[in-house]
Amino acid sequence: MLFYFIVFRVTCRGAINNILNTFLTSNSSSGNEISLSYYKERAKDSTFRYRCRKRSLLVSKFMPNKVDSWLDIGCADGLMFDLIKQPIRNRIGLELDLSLIRVAKKNANCSVIRADAHAIPLRDQSVDFISCTSVLEHLFCPKKVVNDIYRVLSENGKAVIITPNPFAEKVAIFLGHSADVEGHFHHFSLSALIELFKSRNFLIERWGRYLFPPVKSPFSNILEKIFGSLFGVINYVVVRKQSRPKVIRSEVK
Repeated sequence: MLFYFIVFRVTCRGAINNILNTFLTSNSSSGNEISLSYYKERAKDSTFRYRCRKRSLLVSKFMPNKVDSWLDIGCADGLMFDLIKQPIRNRIGLELDLSLIRVAKKNANCSVIRADAHAIPLRDQSVDFISCTSVLEHLFCPKKVVNDIYRVLSENGKAVIITPNPFAEKVAIFLGHSADVEGHFHHFSLSALIELFKSRNFLIERWGRYLFPPVKSPFSNILEKIFGSLFGVINYVVVRKQSRPKVIRSEVK
């Protein structure tokens, strides 16, 4: 019995480590540069590619049917653009790392701007849809970024934001994976993430947690439905820019 208990404990610990090591590490960068060698190493990992597909499915699930322009903040190597096949005329990536920008321009069907997410170099109300996955926690001033997201979104434009679950980050540190959360300047609970966008007058359409089983299996969707809301390692919100109320001028003098 002792032998089976040890095997079970080691197996569970390995599975937890795999999940945290896979899903807490950043998927993109826009406020701080991340080296190309990191992404080359991660790209060899089938679990990493599976994670990217699952994240892309989550983003595409909430993407409107008709989108003319899409901005991905912290697009890294542009993989999400390749994974989401929806026809969109303008696909724009925002990235700081020059080596990653070269990869994105070569491999992804998109245009890439080298810029910081704190000051998005786009016109007001010029984008219909924005994705920002595992980026906000790396940025020095998230409120400023949220303000700029609001500015560049068109009226009734939508954004999908994904950040790590702080509880999962604490578990990662406890298990000795402190390197996985290095560079995280902010730790957003789901309620804090909602309040951050509500404070800028965004309409919160959907929110929740996502588990992302570490490997693809026939039971992945079932596991997600059962355990996702309780043990999700990421938080997400889907927000919409509300139309400003019209000011009715009084005719009474």
